[in-house]
Amino acid sequence: MPKIIPTIPDELLLTKFSELDAVLPLTPQQVAMMLGKTVSQLQEARKAGSGPKFDSNGGRVRYFVGHVREYLCDRMNNHTHTTTRAARIAEENKQAGFDLQAAKKGSALGFTSLDQFLIYGDESDLWPFAIVQERAIDFFSSLQMELPDDTDFQWLTVGEFLSQHPYSSLDS
Repeated sequence: MPKIIPTIPDELLLTKFSELDAVLPLTPQQVAMMLGKTVSQLQEARKAGSGPKFDSNGGRVRYFVGHVREYLCDRMNNHTHTTTRAARIAEENKQAGFDLQAAKKGSALGFTSLDQFLIYGDESDLWPFAIVQERAIDFFSSLQMELPDDTDFQWLTVGEFLSQHPYSSLDS
């Protein structure tokens, strides 16, 4: 069975992206984490011309925040639901008076920040991280860092994160 790669909800990404400069370069690994794709899938999308715009100056592929933001906006505006089942469930919830998106503040993760994840997250909740020198760094903070191309990105539970970062030593 192929591994399911979680995707960061478009609404959360767009919220975080509004804080970033449009010309900030992103690595393929960062963009893959955001879109729930593998680096190979992004490479295929570049060949097919179906993914976000990119730059390959000097042979290093980089995506700019502004282009990824445009791609996400287009995807969000033109692909509200990925399946008819998801659309039907959303409509049923809305008719029943339960707006899941509003309940989760527009984030399919249920959180809009690492702090919320750490405070309210349970054993099954996930949050995206960049792994730098064997330490997990909030994915959204990593977007403003110059990271090596081979940086690993992972989804961690609260327990996995805290096992690497005991609460008493968390950086603010």
